[in-house]
Amino acid sequence: MSQAYRLTSRDWASNILRVAARYIGYALAAAASMFVAGGFAALFRHNALMGLLAATVVGLALLVVAAKLMLRRDELAEIITRVKAHSKLTTRGEYVEGLELIPVALSLTSETFHYDNADLEASFDLHRIEEIEYDDEVTTGTAIPYDARVLRLRSHGATFEFVIPKYEAAKWAAALPARSLASDEEKRRA
Repeated sequence: MSQAYRLTSRDWASNILRVAARYIGYALAAAASMFVAGGFAALFRHNALMGLLAATVVGLALLVVAAKLMLRRDELAEIITRVKAHSKLTTRGEYVEGLELIPVALSLTSETFHYDNADLEASFDLHRIEEIEYDDEVTTGTAIPYDARVLRLRSHGATFEFVIPKYEAAKWAAALPARSLASDEEKRRA
């Protein structure tokens, strides 16, 4: 019995880019043939063709953006698979940078908290994290989806926020419990 072939995001993205390249070629060939036939004036005389050409270019640009997003999702899956072997906990999340949410793979080892994507590899030693909080909103007040939580880390006066799925937040809270600098100082005094 043969196993059914399943298309991955990378397959979809490469197919989309292949189709986009083909239609860009068709659109450019049509414009070139009109230019050869009658110069720029011929291009602008056929408003319907110009509208079709513009719609084709916009549509193809959207296809290329969709393909890039699919490839980015695949890259995060590869990172998660790679770090899962030596991590206590891994999940897909988003790093909050101002108003921007950057997709990252979060992982936790016994000594380090990591967040990575294709463009970024960063980590914190756990003993250097001063405060850990779990919240329902980011510090900028930007709304997050109802099915997500914010993991907030403070280290040396800097705040780092990550949006994680709510169903993963309980696992993270168990593996990386919330703590504040004030509660640590009270424990030292006692």
